[in-house]
Formats: sequence, C-alpha cells, structure tokens
Amino acid sequence: MGYDAVSTSAFLLQVSVVTRDEVGAYKPYLWEQSVFEKGPMFREWVLTKIVNGERASYSAPKFARMQERTRSQMLEDIVANLANHAETGQIPKPYR
Repeated sequence: MGYDAVSTSAFLLQVSVVTRDEVGAYKPYLWEQSVFEKGPMFREWVLTKIVNGERASYSAPKFARMQERTRSQMLEDIVANLANHAETGQIPKPYR
C-alpha cells in the first residue's frame, strides 16, 4: 500500500493497493476515489485493510506452502529437543 499527500488546504492522502496475483481481493475496498482526509476514519480504514490483507495472504498458495513448511520445521525442532531432554535430562531451549 502506498500513499502520497495531495496538495490542498486540508491534508489528504491518495491511496493505492497492490497485491500479488495469488492474493484475492479483500475488504475494505477502495471507494471510487482513492483520496482520504487524514483522520480517525482513515486510520480505521487503513488498519482494517492491512489486517485483512495479511489474513488474505494466508490463503494464497505460495504463502500457505511457506507457512506449512515453517510449522513442520518448528514441530520437528520441538520433537528433537524433547527427545534430547528425555535422553540427557537437559532442559529444552525455549520457543518464542
């Protein structure tokens, strides 16, 4: 998402949204004009757009594969650390 200040007496922001082809459209959509007045309504709109964009990316095939690979690796690490703990009695390293 990018934004540029538009020169007028009020502080306005022109917004454009760009996504990867795999990520479907997500709400809130841009209105007919992509110019917003700076304020609480714009803040709410942009935060909602960012959160929904992140959630939409999780269903994209490329991101889903990366997430699956990461989860699998983390699970393998947990199992290896717990097995090491059972054999040696050492406390497993913490996970964040």
